[in-house]
Amino acid sequence: MKEKNKIVDVDRAWEALHVRLQNDGLMNIRKPRLTRKRRYMQFAALFGGIVVVCGAIFLSWDSKEVFELSFTSENAGENMTLVSTLADGSTVYLTDGGTLTYPGSFEKNKREVSMTGDALFEVVSNPRRPFIIETPNVVIEVTGTVFNVRSFPSREAFELYVQEGTVEVVCKANEARMAVQAGEMVRLQAGEWQKGTASGVDLYALYTAKMRFKDEFLSVMLPILNRIGDRPIVLRDPEIGERKMTVAFSDNDSEVMAELICAALNLRQTIKQDTIYIFKP
Repeated sequence: MKEKNKIVDVDRAWEALHVRLQNDGLMNIRKPRLTRKRRYMQFAALFGGIVVVCGAIFLSWDSKEVFELSFTSENAGENMTLVSTLADGSTVYLTDGGTLTYPGSFEKNKREVSMTGDALFEVVSNPRRPFIIETPNVVIEVTGTVFNVRSFPSREAFELYVQEGTVEVVCKANEARMAVQAGEMVRLQAGEWQKGTASGVDLYALYTAKMRFKDEFLSVMLPILNRIGDRPIVLRDPEIGERKMTVAFSDNDSEVMAELICAALNLRQTIKQDTIYIFKP
């Protein structure tokens, strides 16, 4: 079984990282431990979510649908993330105040999105179709990796940490390039790149303590929930995966998450040999 985690404040974690980078380039962030919730009545709070999610559809210059996803939480310091899966299967965890613009389908030779705010990207590997992220000050290019980005136009700030793979960043002002490897962090300061190393950073722990899905297929949600949960959740009937949900989770306990799914979709669950099976009644 996976060890459960304590909730980590993202901003404090980054501040700790900055201090250690200045000192010796090393840090350690422990995975958050979440308390197990067993009371059924707590589900009501999870359903509420207390967030406002805005989406808009418009036509771009090439007449393809482009979506803009913005996320604002009414509870300051809630550290909720909005989880969205793109057309290529890549997953974005967008935090409070962030905005992501992406097409309904990607071009054949590249995958382009734009964002502001704070987000974790889990990019599906495809060397023939690089994944490009446009931010106000920096262009990011990857082929498949896990990393987070913090880009705030009002502060002219940009930070990036790579958990898996390699990321290339390009400063728009002077085209200065930097390759960032797993375990490395970069910050853009006055048009110059500053790089440091970090150890023990678990981005999934930072961005998945509290998650919200909006109009998402259950089949798309499950791989994400199974990645962070303490035991696998399996659908006995594949048709169940075609059901959509708008739901918030604040616990990485798989049994609690399964109970919430069943309550919302009028399903049942059973546990056999440490695996949770969801099925129709």
